[in-house]
Amino acid sequence: MDNINNKEITFSEKGFLFDHNSGLTFTLNKTASFIYSLLKQGKNKEEIVKEILDNFDIDVIVVKRDLEDFILQLKEFELC
Repeated sequence: MDNINNKEITFSEKGFLFDHNSGLTFTLNKTASFIYSLLKQGKNKEEIVKEILDNFDIDVIVVKRDLEDFILQLKEFELC
């Protein structure tokens, strides 16, 4: 996620992403917004997993799987 801060994207803490290059808008759920904000802070995957486990009642296996899925989706839409 080394280039997430180099993209022309507006991020709202309420869960909205706006890609200035494509004009597309995305709506993130609470967990995805939390993850995206951590990525913007430069956190790595291990740090993000720990933060999620500290803030949400969820299994570590689910966290790791969902984090990988979310990152893949960001890459698919060229948001990172």
